Amino acid sequence: MTSIFTDSADIVRNLKTSAAGALCSRFPFLISLRRPPIVVVEASNICSLACPLCETVNSMQRPKGVMRIETFKRMLSQVSPFVRRMQFSFAGEPLMNENLCSMVEMATQKNISCKVDTNGVFLEKYARQLVDSGLQRINVALNGVDQETLSFYRKNSDFNAVVAGAKKLIEYRNKKNKAFPKAHMQFIVTKNNEDRLDEAVRLASNIGFDVIEFKSLSICLGDWIDDEKRSLAADLYLPENQEFLRYKTENGKWVLNSNLNRFCADIFTSAVVLWNGDVVLCCMDVEGKYKSGNILNEHFLKIWRCGTMNKLRSAILKKELPICKNCSLTSGHIQRVKLAED
Repeated sequence: MTSIFTDSADIVRNLKTSAAGALCSRFPFLISLRRPPIVVVEASNICSLACPLCETVNSMQRPKGVMRIETFKRMLSQVSPFVRRMQFSFAGEPLMNENLCSMVEMATQKNISCKVDTNGVFLEKYARQLVDSGLQRINVALNGVDQETLSFYRKNSDFNAVVAGAKKLIEYRNKKNKAFPKAHMQFIVTKNNEDRLDEAVRLASNIGFDVIEFKSLSICLGDWIDDEKRSLAADLYLPENQEFLRYKTENGKWVLNSNLNRFCADIFTSAVVLWNGDVVLCCMDVEGKYKSGNILNEHFLKIWRCGTMNKLRSAILKKELPICKNCSLTSGHIQRVKLAED
């Protein structure tokens, strides 16, 4: 298989986080003195897929909806002086919000670099608009080399639609002689596809992706899944290849590898704005249980620096929150293969 490269930004990020975490675990208010350079925007918490380990489609209790353009404008006016990167992702499919491309364009005009994570089903419809919006990067979820391997985990996905959408976006980008958006194909490695990685690289190259990312599967997303169901999911979906495992077995249970027990980087650099304007700190807080305020009622920075947020930071650093117990996102779990020259 084509050689895998390590993103230097990930290395630097981990070093900075480890150093800062030691200090901020004792004085969490120090984090709030720095304005966050990243905001995660939940354009939608609705998804057309039915992935078996996804909390959004299996157990989410909070109301479903899409972010109104007025809500986005309010947020953008508050964060544009200091935010340098905006990620459209979180609990749903961003392209289920018809205003997504307009949001990206407005943020780009404020010199904010934007990234979109998508399952690709609706990509063909919005491909040209995304390129013209100034989008910097798009991650397309395609963890299969045909409909059968894709549907094993990504239930209700359409292989042909995803491929057609990705091709349209990349071909239009190239036709316009644009360097962006950089297109990444994200491939979650599971038991049914771990022997198809070379085919996945060829598929990504044929479509025209710049990079393919091999991502390990998480079986600990939230407390909605108990140990018995988690064990069944592990047996069904986790690959045999240790290179793509975040877990090991102890006393008959699947537990996190010890090297994943690091400081959480996200609480230093980012916050999540939900579709209705609520602000949460943790990228695993899909239910929005730990919200600290709403940007429609008070300024983002006031929320970022409030006492509630500082208490949450302290609890996260000490892994005291229930959602922290099984969190596997505190270390690198993505391996990248570069397919095109910059």
